[in-house]
Amino acid sequence: MIGLVDFSSPEIEHTLDLYASIEPVRAVRQHLGWHPTNPLLRDAPGPELLSNTVWQDGLALLRGRHLRCEIEIFGSQLPEFAFVAASYPDIQFVLPVMGWPIDLTNEGHETWKRALATASACDNVAIKIFGMECIFGIRWTVAQIRPWILDAVELFGPDRCMFASHLPICKLACSVQQLYAAYLEVIADFTVSEKRQMLHDTAAEIYGL
Repeated sequence: MIGLVDFSSPEIEHTLDLYASIEPVRAVRQHLGWHPTNPLLRDAPGPELLSNTVWQDGLALLRGRHLRCEIEIFGSQLPEFAFVAASYPDIQFVLPVMGWPIDLTNEGHETWKRALATASACDNVAIKIFGMECIFGIRWTVAQIRPWILDAVELFGPDRCMFASHLPICKLACSVQQLYAAYLEVIADFTVSEKRQMLHDTAAEIYGL
């Protein structure tokens, strides 16, 4: 289980203690996406919360509580996220929605990959590959998602990559069976052990399952 948090809340210490006392809760997540042009795609109260000292003080309270930290952001925020991850090397971070690229042009792809590389340089960051319907729309294709997924795996390696479904939202685009068939098609050239790592072992290791 993953609990929602607001690291800038005055109640954050109590919230983390509560989550830490519930055995099935293995991680906490905060949605901090701030789209640079679309006000409807802004979950954070402001564009620079990742650098806010109050927020960072709340984040630091994760130390010693055995909770992993998921921060959901857009690709344009990756450099700032990478700075935070590098500043807290003792916290295990998970980057959801594949670092959520928002510019799907060729130039946007290259910009996203360079920014994602800054996050992958932090050994305490793993990436969670899901949300194809969020990134590419409900009519996504294997050909469309393949280069983005393979770039993520190239940067993080199978031991820091994990695939997820995003149920029930993923079913707006396809069935779970179709989704995982697409994932398997994308990673068809990997070894059996690498596939198992990305489809099971990484998640089991990161979340202590």
